[in-house]
Amino acid sequence: MFATDGLTPGEVQESRNRHGGDVLAPPKRASVWPLCIDKYSDLAIRTPLVADLFAV
Repeated sequence: MFATDGLTPGEVQESRNRHGGDVLAPPKRASVWPLCIDKYSDLAIRTPLVADLFAV
């Protein structure tokens, strides 16, 4: 019913030349600043930090 042989090496090379290789782009890395800011987004963390700023 269906061919199970696949492409010949020549057909593979021709397909890669025409369409490019089968490569995934690496995922974007998250910036450091949003990660740091996210740690201090909780009100239970911000309140003591603000109190420390006023105490100094």
